Amino acid sequence: MYRIVLVCHDLPASSGEQAARGVNADFAEQRDWYGTAQCEWNGSDLILRAETNCDEDGILILDYFRKSIGASVAEPLAGAGVYIESVEKFHEDA
Repeated sequence: MYRIVLVCHDLPASSGEQAARGVNADFAEQRDWYGTAQCEWNGSDLILRAETNCDEDGILILDYFRKSIGASVAEPLAGAGVYIESVEKFHEDA
């Protein structure tokens, strides 16, 4: 399993809470292919924490996160960047 943390910087503050709700709903519908995920808005960044067994480098979830943000907010994402903060391998029984 892998723990993945993704961050979206420079999202307009007016869209943060809406984006977090939309991303959480979107990932909840797709739970079968990635595992678990939780998105939060901390007032300046949108942060996604996910656990999966199918994405050892975080690229698949990064792509899906970016698309999910875009679908969740009315404002364009010009200038907003989505980055992989960390990917950590772990054993489920640990």
